[in-house]
Amino acid sequence: MENEEKSRKLFRLPLLELTDSAGFDFNRQMQLISERYAAENRLLAAVKSGDPKQVFSAYRAYGELMQDPLQENARTSEDPLRDFKNSVLITNTLFRKAIEGSDVHPVYIHEYSSYFGLRIEAAGSMEELHLLIRDMVYVYCGLVKECSLAGYSPSVQKALLFIDMNLAAPISTRDIAGELFLTPNYLSGRFKQETGVSISEYLLNRRVRLACQLLGTTELSVQVIAAKTGMGDASYFSKQFKKVMGRPPLKYRRIMRESAE
Repeated sequence: MENEEKSRKLFRLPLLELTDSAGFDFNRQMQLISERYAAENRLLAAVKSGDPKQVFSAYRAYGELMQDPLQENARTSEDPLRDFKNSVLITNTLFRKAIEGSDVHPVYIHEYSSYFGLRIEAAGSMEELHLLIRDMVYVYCGLVKECSLAGYSPSVQKALLFIDMNLAAPISTRDIAGELFLTPNYLSGRFKQETGVSISEYLLNRRVRLACQLLGTTELSVQVIAAKTGMGDASYFSKQFKKVMGRPPLKYRRIMRESAE
């Protein structure tokens, strides 16, 4: 039994093709591998911090490292665009794994990782993929900053999740409390104590944020966006949107389009 245990500890998988080259330098190769993994870990730690500036800095450093001819980066396809897509898909997976330790619920992570997976596959150019990487940085950092459930009690965590998953529905505090088998007064008090805002305020702010995203990234009409954000008709939606953002929806869309040009 003791000999079997020793055998298991001594067993190592072969390092396939690592030493085939006649000019193989063991110490240099080990250094390169260590540098690559250290740079990757710094990148993931930056994503987990939720700070886009840190992520862009770490990503540039990682990219510069991988430009070193000695850092062998095996191609996965003969098509450069397909090869870059595969690389960005891996980056999407790494970012997704990075924020799992930030108390971001899997519901949010799955939604956005799937969304980016589809956008990556649909991309038609290198430039589009580079812009996608930028979007991924901001979105994943935003999830860490805005969707982390750390520090909230289980009841408030469930309330936050329920709200975010039902933004298009005409839900009320009573509806949410009923889903959680709590009294409206208890949930309202606990929610305000832990988040600093009332349930109605939080619900409105989340709906407006969703509306901002739709206004900036789609051509949907105000009426359709009003329906998708659970704010009824276009008139009521516009009034509530202006209350939070300080300007009407269409003016917000125009400003966002002009700033992106």
